[in-house]
Amino acid sequence: MNSSTPVVVDRDGPLPDSPSPVLVRSPRDWPADRIEALGRHAALGGVVVVVDPPREQAWTDLLGVDLGPALIGAEVVVEATTDPVARNVPAESVVEGDFVELLPRAGTRTVLQTRLHLQRQAAVTARDEGEGTLVAVAGEPHRPSATDPIALVLGRLWRKASIPSTDIGIGIVGYGQHGGMGWLHGNAAVTVQGLRLAAIAELSAPRLADAGTRFPGAALHDSVEGLLADDGVDVVLVATPPSTHHDIAMQALAAGRHVVVEKPLCFTAAEADSLLAAATDADRLLTVHQNRRWDADFRALRRLIDEGHVGEVFNVETFVGGFEHPCTLWHSDRGVSGGRLYDWGAHLIDQTLQLYGGALPRTVSAVGHKRVWHDVTNLDQVRVRMTFDDGREAEFLDSDILAVRRPKYVVQGTRGTLVGHYAPVVEEHVTPDTGYQRLEHHHAEGPARLQLSRHHAGWGLQTIDVPGLPAAAYPFHRALADHLQLGDPVPVDPAGVRTVTAVLEAANTSAHDGGRLIELS
Repeated sequence: MNSSTPVVVDRDGPLPDSPSPVLVRSPRDWPADRIEALGRHAALGGVVVVVDPPREQAWTDLLGVDLGPALIGAEVVVEATTDPVARNVPAESVVEGDFVELLPRAGTRTVLQTRLHLQRQAAVTARDEGEGTLVAVAGEPHRPSATDPIALVLGRLWRKASIPSTDIGIGIVGYGQHGGMGWLHGNAAVTVQGLRLAAIAELSAPRLADAGTRFPGAALHDSVEGLLADDGVDVVLVATPPSTHHDIAMQALAAGRHVVVEKPLCFTAAEADSLLAAATDADRLLTVHQNRRWDADFRALRRLIDEGHVGEVFNVETFVGGFEHPCTLWHSDRGVSGGRLYDWGAHLIDQTLQLYGGALPRTVSAVGHKRVWHDVTNLDQVRVRMTFDDGREAEFLDSDILAVRRPKYVVQGTRGTLVGHYAPVVEEHVTPDTGYQRLEHHHAEGPARLQLSRHHAGWGLQTIDVPGLPAAAYPFHRALADHLQLGDPVPVDPAGVRTVTAVLEAANTSAHDGGRLIELS
């Protein structure tokens, strides 16, 4: 697989000597011999991508397309086709930019398409030329990103990615109860292209039997050792309680398997370092299921920040909780869960650090309370404070003794403030046998209602409601399959999760040590 970075060329600069991938943007007034040189480069094995091709016949002949009308400043819906390079690309994505209709000729295939006036038109085309490929792109998005469908397929074309003939065998350790994380991973493995549910390991006989009923194609094992001896398993997905994550992941890496660990990755930075080193030594993938990075509210919040609507962010406050009895399962037991912070803290502190570019805080402190719920060992409430080298700050509050629910997000920037209010999901119905029934889901499962307030000189504050940005189903698992088979970016960089782990460890220590200030950098 070719992992080279594309060389951007213009009408005057030299072409690379080797068949490296080449990118040409909006070419105009190129001499004929220069255009022919691009064709020769492709014939020798290069991948040539031309964005916004001109209408000159030399270009259209080279790319194997004709051009229709131009669309300036258009918002279009880009769709994946059945072309292998478009695998797991979202079925529909909205892209804004300047585009031109591409009309592929015979021998030119459509990789991505869009609908214009109820007719499907090509957005990205590819034509084989000798040992290489010539690619035409209808235009460039105004706000390109790594998750844009156009960027995804171009990266695959540049790498000459090809889909293997066999899917990736997923082995799940810890099926859990119906509706739990192991169950979710099983559903993903039988749904996502490129994945195959190979095996499930579960200590509980009733749960293992339930797994067999739900996933009849998977081999069933009553031990980790049994699953690791299964030749059909390529990736071990660790979905057991947190206290077991480190040891099982080390065992799987030693057995030569790729490893996905449920959050939290582990309890200490030293454990994270040992896992990262073991993955490097084994030349295996290690990643973490930080699924909340794809939440609709967080994706919208991050886009607003990335596009500059908030200005420079200098304070992030997050919250989860209420006033209610904590759950009676292992989540509330410090010995198994690691402590209160390792549950939702593994999500919201991770999100905070993502907003700050993955930076390690300079200091961490935490204050905890144990005042009400004495039948469980986790603290009732923990407040974490972080400061960074450049003066930015952050806070995370997790509580089961706060009767007035705070916003999920408060993000302050130099141009405005973002607030995310929890929106609990409630189902109500009436049946003849049971009468009125009311089911309230955990308040943090639904996306927060986002509001952006910005100050305008001479006008004052303006506040707008911002909808969420939902991702396609099973986004982590799609990214996992496409990383292992197509060379796409790793879904979650474990080095970044190591930073989260260091913060959680420091905060947990501080909370149980009277709020002592801990320096990390």
